[in-house]
Amino acid sequence: MIVRELIERLQELADAGRGDTEVMVVHQPRYPLQETVGGVWTPEDEPMGHCGECGRSLTEGECPECGWTPDDGKDDERFVYIVANGHHHAASPYGPRRAFDEVC
Repeated sequence: MIVRELIERLQELADAGRGDTEVMVVHQPRYPLQETVGGVWTPEDEPMGHCGECGRSLTEGECPECGWTPDDGKDDERFVYIVANGHHHAASPYGPRRAFDEVC
């Protein structure tokens, strides 16, 4: 799915009166879990001068904490990430298995 497709699907839901409905992420088809959406992240959001893995401040080159280098994240630029943020406090952590059957 690309960003435009996601926007179109979400707009359809908003137009159908679901604009104020909370969005959840369901993952792991064999043992489905659901989580709230914490936000959207792109590699361009990474602060300059910080490790892309652990966030430690870098002066140059490899991160002394985890070994990450600026070249490690180059392939990530192909993606936009929807960031899961744990299960909803008022809902089960288990997601609906049928979500995978009806979408995939």
